[in-house]
Amino acid sequence: MGKVIYDGEDFKRMLRTDMSALQKIVESKKTGIFEVPFRDKKIKVEIVKKGDDIVVRRLRMA
Repeated sequence: MGKVIYDGEDFKRMLRTDMSALQKIVESKKTGIFEVPFRDKKIKVEIVKKGDDIVVRRLRMA
């Protein structure tokens, strides 16, 4: 298994409890779009596989 790449600055500001919830989803090897807690709200993140690596990025609707 490759490494997990968190794309963006939002993940550095996540609370430890919120990050552990996100890591549980990543460890279950699920891909797609998920809602995860972020401070006092919920954000959508997209989990995709690129080769051996797993890329996690915040999904922003424009």
